[in-house]
Amino acid sequence: MVNTYDNHEGGSAQQNAAHLIEFLGATAIVDFSKSKFDTPANMELGIKETSGAVSFDSFYRKMYEMLYYPLVQFTMTANALTQKLDVYRSSGFNANKGNFENFYSGVFFSDLATFLKKYQEWLREMKDNKRSLDLFNLACGNKPFDLVTGVKPKRIFSKFSDYNLMTDRLNSAVKNCKSKGVEDKFLEMFFLGTEKLVSEKLSN
Repeated sequence: MVNTYDNHEGGSAQQNAAHLIEFLGATAIVDFSKSKFDTPANMELGIKETSGAVSFDSFYRKMYEMLYYPLVQFTMTANALTQKLDVYRSSGFNANKGNFENFYSGVFFSDLATFLKKYQEWLREMKDNKRSLDLFNLACGNKPFDLVTGVKPKRIFSKFSDYNLMTDRLNSAVKNCKSKGVEDKFLEMFFLGTEKLVSEKLSN
């Protein structure tokens, strides 16, 4: 069972909720941008199941590898900067010291925060739609690693857990950032920190 919509070429009439087909269309753009063709080629995209919700496990290996780390990292970042923003913009977050004290009141972060909220809304609409794109647990709350549908977080040896572990990894990551600008350094910190966290807790 899938939802159907009247076709509209954009504008105010195009009010349908986000859906699986637009997600798959976006993945085609990413795949095309990473590919080289000497001659014209016709490409097809397949998923394993013909019905039911679509999760990461629904994709074949090449598609899975293209999507898993970037989307999990970005969703983890979005959750941290929406659900735990007070923590990460506070003076208690060590990475801010000497790096991002005035960053959170600027236009860049305001635009980023708006984008992250719209991204979460996009995920929610696709999950609630039919067919459902069910990649993430969108209500993981204070358990940031209970994030990926069907993936149980691994146990690691650390005195930290949950968002305290994420904070620790970000504090370490900022020391390894090579970006010069504040905006780039902030994004690189979250990229490096979440990359390590996904490798430790959610590699699959």
